[in-house]
Amino acid sequence: MLVNKEKEKMSGQGTLSLLTCMAAIETDTIKYIGLSMAGQSTSPPTFTACSPGLAHECDGNSYLNSICQECTKKIVDLVFLIDGSGSMTGDEFDESKGFINNIMTTLKNSSIKFAAVQFSSTARTVFDFNDYQEGRALTNLTNEKHMAHLTNTYQAIDSVLKNIFENQAAGATADATKVLVLITDGTSSDSDRNYNSIKRSDEKNIIRFVIGVKNVDLKKLKFLASEPKENNTFLIQDYNGLKGILDNFQKKIFNIQETDTIKYIGLSMAGQSTSPPTFTACSPGLAHECDLNSICYQFNSQLQITSNFTPAFQECTKKIVDLVFLIDGSASMTGDAFEKNKGFINNIMTTLKNSSIKFAAVQFSSTARTVFDFNDYQEGRALTNLTNEKHMALLTNTHQAIDFVLKNIFENQAAGATADATKVLVVITDGKPSDTDRNVNSIKRSDEKNIIRFVIG
Repeated sequence: MLVNKEKEKMSGQGTLSLLTCMAAIETDTIKYIGLSMAGQSTSPPTFTACSPGLAHECDGNSYLNSICQECTKKIVDLVFLIDGSGSMTGDEFDESKGFINNIMTTLKNSSIKFAAVQFSSTARTVFDFNDYQEGRALTNLTNEKHMAHLTNTYQAIDSVLKNIFENQAAGATADATKVLVLITDGTSSDSDRNYNSIKRSDEKNIIRFVIGVKNVDLKKLKFLASEPKENNTFLIQDYNGLKGILDNFQKKIFNIQETDTIKYIGLSMAGQSTSPPTFTACSPGLAHECDLNSICYQFNSQLQITSNFTPAFQECTKKIVDLVFLIDGSASMTGDAFEKNKGFINNIMTTLKNSSIKFAAVQFSSTARTVFDFNDYQEGRALTNLTNEKHMALLTNTHQAIDFVLKNIFENQAAGATADATKVLVVITDGKPSDTDRNVNSIKRSDEKNIIRFVIG
């Protein structure tokens, strides 16, 4: 109820998703970028054009560089190793299969080849790289039955090394980048003493992502992952959480296969044999960057003969955004967790410090207290105030706190609020509200004021 309906999909996805959403709130106007050109008086004339923002597309993504490029891609052999042990229900096993299907569908036009293995007491190939390339993968995945026995994880990794990654008959490519994605909900039933599978995986430079579900020991999960283990280990509460990490996980996988080599892309040019020569250059991908938000557009106008033509770079225009962090300081939160929330806020502000976003923060418990307002942020006091903020450690009066933010921050010019700014509220909480919204009507009032609300539980 706290979050705007259109933002529901973002709840719980963390820093990356929040940064992406913040960047999207700022808007760009599409304008031209300058081209640097040099001509030589030959007949016909020869010349070179270099743009500060030529863009190119690679698998549907736009890339901005100061040089002209076209992308080349590594071949990636990726194996999903899915837990089929008895601790998992049939519905949960199907959730894992759905997650795999979503990843493959999204990345179907990439240079990634997929395979999948289910493991329990033994390991069984669901589909190999040949099956994927020949169109049998989805059928095999759909028909795969739940084994429902033990959790022999190390034996399964050993099987993947021998029978998939190192097996050309399974469609493996010898010099491919190798990625293993392990999805598990239990501690291994076996040990790695006989297989030495983790050391062998490290020696073969196999990138290993580990997704742990439910009550899995995080330390044991990290042991299975490759370096950097913090970035390659995911822990979610249940199998429904696979949907929550999908976007972030897809980006991690996609970035593995993407490399650029420096090559020229075609520029449409027209020259006139005058002295000095005159010419016009039109690029199929003029682009510019605005903070985190990149706008790429096509330049399709007809070539024209013109003299000394250099389109001037124009800055993007951005909305002013007033963003308030509303952080839970109730007693259900430990001191360490409260400090981590402060660190999260600091990271967001640091990343977006050159944007058009102004920040404020309020801690709430039984009452609400301003940590720093928009003036404090603009005058450089925000970080000191945030660092010095003490944990209240009482109740969780969330609706009262939202009411406080509306009155004392968003609607208060003395706090540095801008009347026509886009208003964003980020609520970070670990418990149900102790109060109700009956007396303050904070959610309805927030909706009426078009306040964008993100909730991180």
